[in-house]
Amino acid sequence: MIRESLKFAKARSWEAVFVLGDPDYYSRFGFRIDIAEAFNSSYAGPYFMVLELVEKALEGKSGDVIYASAFAVL
Repeated sequence: MIRESLKFAKARSWEAVFVLGDPDYYSRFGFRIDIAEAFNSSYAGPYFMVLELVEKALEGKSGDVIYASAFAVL
């Protein structure tokens, strides 16, 4: 499902995908904590990761990552 979701994102020219989850699991797909650290999120920390779908797409970038309101009940 992860691989298919990433194919979907690439086909739509997304530059990056952020996730919340287990680093041991998501790192196998290339998601990284260190790149995500440049971005603000109320979920920032060791489970907040990003995968660049375009090489160096996030280099020198930062900003806010806002999740859907459904995450607020977690």
